[in-house]
Amino acid sequence: MADSNQNLNAKFDDYLHGLLSAEESQQLEQLCQTDAVYQAALAAARRRQAELKSIPIHEASESLIQRTLQGITMNATKPVSRGKRFLQAAGALVAVAGLALGALHWHWAELTPSAVDLRLVAQRTWLAGADATLLVQLVGADASGKVAGEDQKQVKVELLDTQTNAQVQLASFQTNATGVGMPKFQIPDWQAGRYELKISAQSSQGLEVLSWPIELKRPWKIMLSSDKPVYQPGQTIQLRSLALRQPQLQPVADQSVEFLVSDPKGNIIFKHQGKTSRFGISSAECLLADEILHGPYSIDCRIGDTQSSLTVDVRPYVLPKFKVDLKVDRPYYQPGDKISGTVDAAYFFGQPVAEGDVLLELRTIDVGPRLLEELSLKTDDKGKCAFSFTLPDKLFGDETASGDAVVQIAAQVTDAAGQQQSRIVPRNVTDQPLRVTIIPENGHLVNGVANVVYLFVTYADGRPAPQVKLTVSNSAQPLTTDDWGLATMQLTPETKSVSLSIEATTADGLRTAKLHTLKVGDGDEFLLRTDQGVYQGGGSVTVTVLGGGSEPVFVDLVKDGQMMLTEMVLVKEGQGIQHIDLPPDLFGTLELCAYRFGKHGLAER
Repeated sequence: MADSNQNLNAKFDDYLHGLLSAEESQQLEQLCQTDAVYQAALAAARRRQAELKSIPIHEASESLIQRTLQGITMNATKPVSRGKRFLQAAGALVAVAGLALGALHWHWAELTPSAVDLRLVAQRTWLAGADATLLVQLVGADASGKVAGEDQKQVKVELLDTQTNAQVQLASFQTNATGVGMPKFQIPDWQAGRYELKISAQSSQGLEVLSWPIELKRPWKIMLSSDKPVYQPGQTIQLRSLALRQPQLQPVADQSVEFLVSDPKGNIIFKHQGKTSRFGISSAECLLADEILHGPYSIDCRIGDTQSSLTVDVRPYVLPKFKVDLKVDRPYYQPGDKISGTVDAAYFFGQPVAEGDVLLELRTIDVGPRLLEELSLKTDDKGKCAFSFTLPDKLFGDETASGDAVVQIAAQVTDAAGQQQSRIVPRNVTDQPLRVTIIPENGHLVNGVANVVYLFVTYADGRPAPQVKLTVSNSAQPLTTDDWGLATMQLTPETKSVSLSIEATTADGLRTAKLHTLKVGDGDEFLLRTDQGVYQGGGSVTVTVLGGGSEPVFVDLVKDGQMMLTEMVLVKEGQGIQHIDLPPDLFGTLELCAYRFGKHGLAER
């Protein structure tokens, strides 16, 4: 009876600490409603939990913690759940820290950890009906962390619907020589919602089970469009939608679709239901009344639980009779420069706006809206006129414009009939005509490895600056940017940071200087490189890992937020190479995410 009570106490302790599955918790709650023994056990567990929370926290020394963990490892003989291992370690640390627990009986203090640990790397959110993968690793609890060959047993991955108790097996596989398994499977096309992933690993130490809550989302994307952005009362809004399934971008065919149009007050004035075609396309027409509210109208398209929205404007308007084209001579300026430009006004039927009145203004908003200069001109018989402004020697920069000042050149043209049209052109004013951006290939430098550092040079308006001479403090030879404004160099850091002094000069005399400090990571970090930047479906990606540490590196291929593939790269003497075969139907932009497990079992990316 004592053993039975002890097992019951352990069950309720696991329940209060959230270590049970949803199904086990539900069964326990049902028994507590009718069974007095279970009710008493639950009350006792709550008292133990309250007493545990009332104990003041005292930090143990690092040496004491390490000796305790070594003792736990040496006594690792009995298989228990992951939650009990945590409680055992926590109880031991509290005890050795000298906390008086009084007469409280910690029934789990006699438990010992399993010799095998189960690790999982998986997403929290998955796309229903899509291909996916995850990483499972069996790790020994001894100092080496290795799993013996006899521990490389069968692993099952199952998906459980806790509401209906529906369960499906996603994968069944054997771990490799390092205790790692990377199964590929397809997520069932279930409704969007919360589910539970169950991983069961059978080793010589017993059964290891891990539950992982996930959320399934419908992998549909809707592109909703209208034939124009502005409508007049009495006109017809033409609507069209295209629905595609991620990540393959296949049409969402023969699905119910609903269009809704709401006025500025939120009243639904139009509702249409239909079906998507075999190409995932659907359409609708909304005829606006002649007497209708003016303002923004909201349009929604819904397919299942996926929705897309857009806004159109409904108001009376008069089409312009002529257009104004305003051109200036440069994409950016420096303080004190001269701005030269032309105004060209013409009717839509082709005739120029001759002898039109032109009002030109040079404005800035550096310390508030200011009018710097104003000109009154007339167009010639071809509808054109030239102008020039001189910028002040000093303007105040704007943080939203990277420290540059922003000026506006505004032109207003009035024809003989009194019709007016306007045009505004903004330009940046800067004292740094060249911009140098320094981009280490890993985001920051990795210690002891030849890092590739990219130097990207642009003009102040963002255009790449080709054939720019770069003098870099850590480079023996000058560098020159290519046609895309890019130059590369290699750095092998041996300190915690590297300072670079860079001077950029163009052939026409533009010059800028920059001092930049790059951070250097620790000795266990690594670089990830690919052999190309563009691949074809069915091809092979060669990844190279360079850096410190001897633990294997795992590389995830992610598309549209879904893990498609996971591969392991073995690292020896600071280098590892792996060839990854791509599925033939894979296309689009891929993200490569690389990580390894550190000394404490946490993923280091």
